[in-house]
Amino acid sequence: MLNMVEIRFFGQLTDLTKTEKVLIEDIRDTDMMINKIMEMYPALATATFKVALNNKLVNDKIEIAENSIIAFMPPFSGG
Repeated sequence: MLNMVEIRFFGQLTDLTKTEKVLIEDIRDTDMMINKIMEMYPALATATFKVALNNKLVNDKIEIAENSIIAFMPPFSGG
């Protein structure tokens, strides 16, 4: 069975990807997912972003469960 996950893009990242979300399958961990997204959207290579898995920021390689939601978010600014 393939692992289907939803990837959401926010802020300037939607301009770079030309979409707000995409579904991808057969992704097992965050490293694999980031590599796949970079392959799909080469413009992200120069972007700065944070990754959240099911509403929690991640910095390390983490296993992704079926039907997870991943968010690519631009840097936060205070105000």
